[in-house]
Amino acid sequence: MFLVIRNLRKSFRSGERVIEVLRGVNLSIEKGKKIAIVGPSGSGKTTLLNLIGTIDMPDEGEIYFRGERIDFDNEEKLSEIRKRHIGFVFQFYHLMPELTVEENIKLPGLMVGLREIELKERLESVLRRLNLVDKRDSKIYPLSGGERQKVAIGRAIFLSPELLLADEPTGNLDPESTQEVFNIFMELSRDQGITLIVVTHNLELAKKMDKIYLLKEGILLEYEKLV
Repeated sequence: MFLVIRNLRKSFRSGERVIEVLRGVNLSIEKGKKIAIVGPSGSGKTTLLNLIGTIDMPDEGEIYFRGERIDFDNEEKLSEIRKRHIGFVFQFYHLMPELTVEENIKLPGLMVGLREIELKERLESVLRRLNLVDKRDSKIYPLSGGERQKVAIGRAIFLSPELLLADEPTGNLDPESTQEVFNIFMELSRDQGITLIVVTHNLELAKKMDKIYLLKEGILLEYEKLV
């Protein structure tokens, strides 16, 4: 199994209160599958993505990724997993406005020290796939929301990750851009075999995934079994 989560628990302290956000989450995903996670605001969806992406550390439980148990005490290994195997797409893009489209997209390649020829090959491929060739020299601020999100996707897939985590990737987009971004995700899964986990409030788009899960009161449930 490509990704296995067992009894994942996470709490946060607010003053004297301890708030249990995840209360024993279990999940198994085969390589290349597409799943959506839905649920009310504040239910812990982003927390779960952060744990899967090794950005945060669980209180209890285990995550197995690519057949190996993730060691959350080994920061060097965690950094390597994030850089080489996982791509992140966020609601608010998190692009660097002082850089051009091209510079934002190829940043992950620069961080891992790719050779210039490979940087160029990957960049041209990503720009063509996302229809951003004519925007390559543009700064970020003149771009539309949909274009900014495509740049963010380009950056996320630059190193050909096996797992793509998207947190409300269409939350700030108009309907046309929302559909375009979701189509890109579907194509990436189909053409590159990327495993996709998308947190979304858009149930119509979620229904296009292989499976939908509902995160409610700290527990992850199969949505189809609830309706």
